[in-house]
Amino acid sequence: RQSVVTTRAIRAGETVARSDLSVRRPGTGIAAEHLDSLVGTVARRDMPAGAMPSAGDFLRRATTAA
Repeated sequence: RQSVVTTRAIRAGETVARSDLSVRRPGTGIAAEHLDSLVGTVARRDMPAGAMPSAGDFLRRATTAA
């Protein structure tokens, strides 16, 4: 199993892009199958490159008013 990791340092408040995330073994964090659902979320805390974040480290995507 593989887990999501950061590819660069991400600061709290930044919107997460696909290029900011990758997957790596061992799989003790967020499962790789959830990687795409993290794109567009906002980082709740500073995370260094190579960190294995938890689900609580991300805020849901902001919705836009129609």
